[in-house]
Amino acid sequence: MKTKLTLALLAIAHLASAQTISLSSGIANTSAKEKDNLIGNGYNIQADAFLLFYKKNRFSLGIALGAGYTRLKNLSPDNEAVANRYKVHNTNVAIGANTDHAMSNSISGLLGLQAQFQFGNFSVSPGISSGYLHFKPGGSVQTGSADINGEQRQIELVKEEQENVKGILFKPVLKIGYQFTQRITVFAQTSLVSGPEVRRTTSYLVPQGGFRDDNIYEPTQVANGTWASVTNVATYTIKEINIGVSVNLGARKNKTSGPRGGAASASYAAGKAIVNDPSGKSINEKGVKRSEAMAAPGNPIGGIIVEGGKNPGGNMLQFVSNDNGEVIMNRLEAGSYTFRLATGEQPAGKSISEQGVKRGEMAKPGNPIGGIIVKGGKNPGGGMNIQAVSNENGDVELTIPEAGDYLFKLEAPKRNSGLKDTLKTQV
Repeated sequence: MKTKLTLALLAIAHLASAQTISLSSGIANTSAKEKDNLIGNGYNIQADAFLLFYKKNRFSLGIALGAGYTRLKNLSPDNEAVANRYKVHNTNVAIGANTDHAMSNSISGLLGLQAQFQFGNFSVSPGISSGYLHFKPGGSVQTGSADINGEQRQIELVKEEQENVKGILFKPVLKIGYQFTQRITVFAQTSLVSGPEVRRTTSYLVPQGGFRDDNIYEPTQVANGTWASVTNVATYTIKEINIGVSVNLGARKNKTSGPRGGAASASYAAGKAIVNDPSGKSINEKGVKRSEAMAAPGNPIGGIIVEGGKNPGGNMLQFVSNDNGEVIMNRLEAGSYTFRLATGEQPAGKSISEQGVKRGEMAKPGNPIGGIIVKGGKNPGGGMNIQAVSNENGDVELTIPEAGDYLFKLEAPKRNSGLKDTLKTQV
């Protein structure tokens, strides 16, 4: 009980921090030995969660937690073989079979490692997991019916009994996916599940005096027979082929790289700038020099709203630059993107109602910002090979060469960028 509780708590903790969750379903084929044990093919449903802990360029590695449910068909025993083995003088023996149920169920929990290699929108993900399996196969009874001295008689001839299976399983997996959007990936998956031994005990009636070469007996020999049994063993082996979909939760969690609507350290709009001094004073307050309030060229700009998406028709994305002027964009697709840069909330310091601050000189939240320098590249370690400058409408176009995670920095424009750097103050 304690072990199951611990596993459940670990599973909940893993799911709560998971970056990607997946759901898939498909066929489950048993081995030839399992079919001899009357365990047939069926289907499976698989749910997985993935927690990334290492990423470099196109390679990712993480922990995979999974739960599986499989239904396998209980095969009917061979009635013809039993009829040929039990024959009675001067009468025909009809053989019928009854099974416990049509399908057998198994459930499993898995924990392992999964890697991912990204090639544009395509990905290849090998993995290996181990876990716990509980399988409850069905049994069957074969009965012989015959007319003996005008009386219909029935007697059990063969009984198949399956033991419940519990134990450790191993599951190597290969998954090939295609990323349709920033968050949605469809995939095909093949895996081989290898588990504990499955034991089938076959009990059969031995006619009085033993089996004969011609398999023909008197009714009393069958009625007075004794039971014998034999046990067959096969390894639980399932080949799975699934189709599924993955949802990237990391894209939602990393939607913003700073608090929404945070105060901008520098705001540029309509050729004017209102900049906060680190002390929190506005530029109109006594003792604050104009040069101290201005953002130096190349300095990072925090609190800027970045909003846009892929061209054409991509999902709308929204970010806010952090105090270092950084914006992190995860799971971008290759292609062209258009973003609009706009001011955040009013900067700290004096409000527009205070003396010395003109309402017309204050950049309003949401106003587009032109002239901002945007630099970035792959994250981590991709350099700053992507560069652009926002136009007078605050729009900037970025070309993403390949799918992946990216980091961009927003910097104040240079003096010769065409923007007015003068700050109007009332003295």
